[in-house]
Amino acid sequence: MAHVGDAGARDVRLLSTARRGVQRFAVSHEGTVFAHVEVGRARPTLRTVGVSPAADREGSLPAAAWPTASADRAAAARWADHHVAVLTVARVDLAEGAGDRAREALEAVGLHLAEAGARRLDVRVPAADPVAGWLRGAGWMQGAVGASMVASHSLGYPWSHPKEPSGTASRRSGRLPQPVRRLGRRLATMRPAQVPELAQIAAAEVGAAVRLRYAPGPPRVHPVDGAPPGTFPFAVTRYRTIRTALDLVPPDLRSTRFVDIGCGDGRVLREAIDRGWSSVHGRELEAALGDRARAAIGGHGTVEVGDGLVAPLPDDTGVVYLNNPFQIDGLTRLAALLAGSLARRPRPLVVIYINPRGVGPLAAEGFALVQCTPAFSLLTFASG
Repeated sequence: MAHVGDAGARDVRLLSTARRGVQRFAVSHEGTVFAHVEVGRARPTLRTVGVSPAADREGSLPAAAWPTASADRAAAARWADHHVAVLTVARVDLAEGAGDRAREALEAVGLHLAEAGARRLDVRVPAADPVAGWLRGAGWMQGAVGASMVASHSLGYPWSHPKEPSGTASRRSGRLPQPVRRLGRRLATMRPAQVPELAQIAAAEVGAAVRLRYAPGPPRVHPVDGAPPGTFPFAVTRYRTIRTALDLVPPDLRSTRFVDIGCGDGRVLREAIDRGWSSVHGRELEAALGDRARAAIGGHGTVEVGDGLVAPLPDDTGVVYLNNPFQIDGLTRLAALLAGSLARRPRPLVVIYINPRGVGPLAAEGFALVQCTPAFSLLTFASG
């Protein structure tokens, strides 16, 4: 799923691939080249040539839905991300008279990159640079990192199975199982400075598991009997992912109801309670998991067993959480459920979507993408 508007009408041609994987593209319209763009895996600050002063910035969200502090924390997390499917724009050269077409050129290149397996395109630019004002709109996320602005463009989903990048190492590892190749890519991008952080993450995972006495048993292959068509089996979410996502939610929304669709053993509900939510509600198909979720949250919330997309969503809900419990048809049902609640009571609402396979139905209901990472995406609805 690409968020590139009419960028498909532009012709994108790969001119060269330099050392370290830097790619140089020419972008043309009706036979006339109006931009050259350089993209790679390194994380430079963007250099621009021929960029005009920006017009009024579009796509801003009300602070109640996505305050500046949340946007800046999200941008810092994206810039620290070295996932193989994340690429960075190093240079944009615009032809004379094309100074307001920087975003158009990047979206066209992004569409080309998405076909090759890229999932996000990042741009870091000085906050005072005119191009910072252009990189807003559908599929774009922006926030400050120091004296710079980091803008990111979502190129598609899912993240979990992007096409393998080209190269000798990829060809040699092609016969290995996917989990082994994924681990190899992560190790290849790891820096020594990350080792202490990774050790802390591992310790936190073990500590939380012991505290909640979590015993997952063998991985489930099929969803519970009686599940609606297109439902996926329960899958646990890493504690680090849960905490990272919850910490991005605007503080004002912690006084609202937190709803977990497909709450499983209740670990997410428990973490929400520990982070200040006083009202939590889970919906789970499997009765045994529902019992475990009730035990995990004690008397701090409620858990319903059954199809989580049947009953209306409580109209005091401020955050909805899901770990990819269903295919696109289920996501469409969820989008309708959210739209119904928002129609009854317009308000800010954040959706935390773990392992997303697409966000189209939510975007169609007016939700804006505000964070896009390999592990999760955040969308927010600003109303009221």
